[in-house]
Amino acid sequence: MLEKHITLEFERRLEEEKTRIEKELSEIAVKTPGKKDTWSATYPFSDDDKSGSSSSIEDMSDEIEEYNERLSEEDTLEKRLHEINMALERISANTYGVCSVCNKDIPMERLNANPAAAEDIQHAPKT
Repeated sequence: MLEKHITLEFERRLEEEKTRIEKELSEIAVKTPGKKDTWSATYPFSDDDKSGSSSSIEDMSDEIEEYNERLSEEDTLEKRLHEINMALERISANTYGVCSVCNKDIPMERLNANPAAAEDIQHAPKT
């Protein structure tokens, strides 16, 4: 079990990362009402789209490409935000720093590298 001051430091780091991620998400997506940690990427309308003028095929293609990039970025950020929120819940439940699989302490090196880690290296999901 981690000492209280260490847990508080990890909580501070997680809260800072959460704020940063939510800011990044708000620039490319909107929160999905009623669904925690769920966002929907917004479509990048050009100035022509807003004014009602017709866009060229090339402009529309660029917008579609940018939207696809937003979808990918939104998915990555949303997953990380979920991991952070789960870690903050573990802090509240006094189970932070304990592997969710084997119930052994997660090494400090792992928590320093990824404060949202829920498993030790042995039980971490393979990517």
